[in-house]
Amino acid sequence: MRLCYLFFVLLILSLAGCQKDDDILENPAIDVSAMKVYVDHLTDSKTIYLYNSGNVALNWTLNTLSSFLEFSPAQATLASGDSVAVDLIISRVNFTPQKYFAEILLETNLTASKQLSLEVIHFQEEKWLLSEKIIDAEYDRNNDLIIAVSKNPDQLLIINPSDNTLKKVDLAIPPKCVSVSQDGKYAVVGHKAVVSYVNLQDQTLISQTGLTFDIFDIVLAANNWVYIFPAEGKWVGIYCMNLITKEQKESWYNIHQNTKARIHPSGNYIYGATTDLGPSDFEKYDISNGVAKYLYDSPYHGEYSFDGDIWPSDDGEFLMARSGNIFSSSVIKDQDMVYMGKLEGGFNFQFLHHSSNAGRIYGVRSSGIYDYEATNQVAVYDTDFGLIEVRELPDFLIGDREENYEVVNSNGYFGFFNKSGELFHLLVKADDDNENRWAVVTLPVKQ
Repeated sequence: MRLCYLFFVLLILSLAGCQKDDDILENPAIDVSAMKVYVDHLTDSKTIYLYNSGNVALNWTLNTLSSFLEFSPAQATLASGDSVAVDLIISRVNFTPQKYFAEILLETNLTASKQLSLEVIHFQEEKWLLSEKIIDAEYDRNNDLIIAVSKNPDQLLIINPSDNTLKKVDLAIPPKCVSVSQDGKYAVVGHKAVVSYVNLQDQTLISQTGLTFDIFDIVLAANNWVYIFPAEGKWVGIYCMNLITKEQKESWYNIHQNTKARIHPSGNYIYGATTDLGPSDFEKYDISNGVAKYLYDSPYHGEYSFDGDIWPSDDGEFLMARSGNIFSSSVIKDQDMVYMGKLEGGFNFQFLHHSSNAGRIYGVRSSGIYDYEATNQVAVYDTDFGLIEVRELPDFLIGDREENYEVVNSNGYFGFFNKSGELFHLLVKADDDNENRWAVVTLPVKQ
């Protein structure tokens, strides 16, 4: 009897133990190292980790509708307590510069599905990035160099876009404008009331000359004279300074303050564009004998817009206005500054440049009617002033963290053909508030 009772007790305990094991419930769970994943423009993959935090094995699978995204591995079995690294692999073959998004579905055989998100920044750098604040620039076609001036630090920059090299000459005070000699050996820099003379060959500052007025624009001619256009005084003379003899003279005829000036390829004349008179006009000055001599202005007064800037063609045959109007250039007064036509498209321009070798005119478009602002568009013309195409400049990628990257326009401020006419170099700035975010863009010239 006692043996039967003992057996019964043992049976009850055994059954109770079995019931206790059956009461342990399955608790499937899976964790992900990141529910939101960011991939910057420098990498093509990102690794996340899956962790089985439950007490049973799980079969898991990752799926997406985005064709540019693959997983390695895409599925597997994960034991309790184990983890696995999964690579998110991005194919950028058909990408253009922008942000791309993908939704990722994580499914298992036992748990509810989870939704992950992926953000990919795509950007292909096509520029030579600079960190200088560019103020003004001209082109040395003899050596295919961009000569520019920058602020903070105050420097003259010798930019070689063919090999992305940069040489610098320190300046004592902030620059306002620059002019390079036609042989490419020297440059002058205009400051608030100082002219700096720079040797470009050995990158040295030769001299500085103080003035009694603020400078708006400056021209260095082959005759060793510097022509200085004042920024103040309303009606003023062109200040002329001989770099060899140190002779200084003011032209006898008054021009208006803030006149924009460009030298003619012949080296015998300067053309000026008034900037704060209405209507704007073109003027011509003879510099063949040293001191500038005012000759005459255009035959128009409001019939055709000039809009405050001027660019002679490289062969000296015509003049291009900011308005897109084209005027003749001639040593004969009656044939000089005569309207020839207009660049097709009705654009205004930040900068225009002509190459007779290429048979092209390139213009950086500007927006606005009165306050011109540079844009990211370059209009391409033949020498009959017909519009061939409009090309967009490559963008800037800006941002301080992965998730804050942003793509913004490159706005063109200065543009130059190289000597052969095969390339067009531009100085561009990011369309943001950082004044030091500049770059060099080189466009192949299409025929």
